[in-house]
Amino acid sequence: MDIEKGTEKLTHIDNFLSILKTLLKKHWGLIILLLLGYFFYWALTTDLEEPIVEPKIEQNPMKNINGIDELYIVKEYYDEDSVLVSVWSDGIESVE
Repeated sequence: MDIEKGTEKLTHIDNFLSILKTLLKKHWGLIILLLLGYFFYWALTTDLEEPIVEPKIEQNPMKNINGIDELYIVKEYYDEDSVLVSVWSDGIESVE
């Protein structure tokens, strides 16, 4: 039963491939022209400009009125005891 179904599927596949082969043999020029036309359409309508990449701005500490750098938090994390630790711009860690 399974062998008969398998041979039937192989017959269908063979028929499809033979039809595809005859179509490609007869109409290869038309297919190449269509592909070339699509390529030129794609080339003319595609925006090939590279995207503008904005430069990264580094975070600099702001100066207050006295000329001393103001501190800002660089990173925050929780330690083993679930305590929030803040790392400041001068490298000092504080516990909150």
